[in-house]
Amino acid sequence: MLKARISGWISTAALFAAAPIHAQEVAIVEDRLSIQFDEADGTPLEEFIKLAELQTGLQLTYNSGDTRDVRLRFLGAKEVPRAEFWSYFQSVLKAYDFVVVPYGGDASFFAIRRSSGNAVGGSKPGYIKSQAKIVDSDQLDAYRDQTGLVLTTSFALEHVNVQEATNMLQTYFTDPMLESVRAVTNSNSLVATGFAPTLCGIKGLLTQIDVPMKRHLAVDTETIENTRIYHVKHVDPNELARVLGTWSAQTGLQTNSIGGGVVFVPAAGSRALLITSSKSNYDAMLPMIEELDRKPE
Repeated sequence: MLKARISGWISTAALFAAAPIHAQEVAIVEDRLSIQFDEADGTPLEEFIKLAELQTGLQLTYNSGDTRDVRLRFLGAKEVPRAEFWSYFQSVLKAYDFVVVPYGGDASFFAIRRSSGNAVGGSKPGYIKSQAKIVDSDQLDAYRDQTGLVLTTSFALEHVNVQEATNMLQTYFTDPMLESVRAVTNSNSLVATGFAPTLCGIKGLLTQIDVPMKRHLAVDTETIENTRIYHVKHVDPNELARVLGTWSAQTGLQTNSIGGGVVFVPAAGSRALLITSSKSNYDAMLPMIEELDRKPE
């Protein structure tokens, strides 16, 4: 086992003590890191950033005004494969309201910026969104584990209305300083800015909902309810409605094949009778209606 002391992270037997651990340690075992934070006083964030620079070889910059008083407090040791340390580092930063912002076309270096508050890292509101790397949605899977990285991408929709999709997705983009989703109606596509894992999840969600509409039931025009007007010629419309209501209930026409009822409503101020029913029920009732609506002899 090879142990490395890195910028104040020292090895100590206190790792195994019952009391809170005051020291910090990084133990390197083959391709894994065992990280023990200071459980009593917390590990300064700046020390953790230095560890990340040494382990990843990436150039990092930060605003000391943002990081000076931040101490990381975790209980227990954490084992991380060295290949996954950059992702773990971002997760820790995100837990303390920090993000990594890439600079340069090939991410020449990364800035560590605070993500909370009205301004970020001393910059103007919206700074992180404006710096978000733009990637094709097909490239998102490569960033799935970059938990502290904000990206911008677009999704073209084929079947779902983009405005409806945008309204539905708003609930997943809760921080307007960092995240947003906007509809592009003329191309039925949307542009989204957010944390990489969130965008990966949105991509999967859109794959599930952007599908052709399935029509499971054939439309039966005989059972669709409509309201028809019958013009009463001879009898009192109110009395006709009462008699027909009683008759239809007794003959089983009160409920049609899809559960709808038959309703008779005399139109006030006229001799019209409004009849709501399926076509098949109306056709069955019409001879009786005409028989009842006969001129008195």
